[in-house]
Amino acid sequence: MKFGLLGPLHAQIAGETVPLNGPRQAKMLAALLVDANHVVTTERLVAVMWDANAPTTAVRQVQDAVSGLRRNLGACGAPGTLISTRRGGYEIHLAQEQLDLLDFDHRRHLAEQ
Repeated sequence: MKFGLLGPLHAQIAGETVPLNGPRQAKMLAALLVDANHVVTTERLVAVMWDANAPTTAVRQVQDAVSGLRRNLGACGAPGTLISTRRGGYEIHLAQEQLDLLDFDHRRHLAEQ
């Protein structure tokens, strides 16, 4: 499983590119990846998906986007536990080598030492 934020957003599982159904799913994945291994609040996801004037159905649409993202990831072989629902938001669980941003931060930290 490999995810990338540094450059074009991408997700690959077992060498297969994970399809993202539109810009909302892409924004959702990017927001979760930026804060990988931390809870991203539903409020933050609403703000990411709508710069301003979120519709009254925004929370439901966030839930639908997460559900669709989970479905697409699962269809490519991702474990069902990859994105978990947490109190007030969602969290994507990744190891350092699975996300270019985490790997970059780790290598930067090593270089600083």
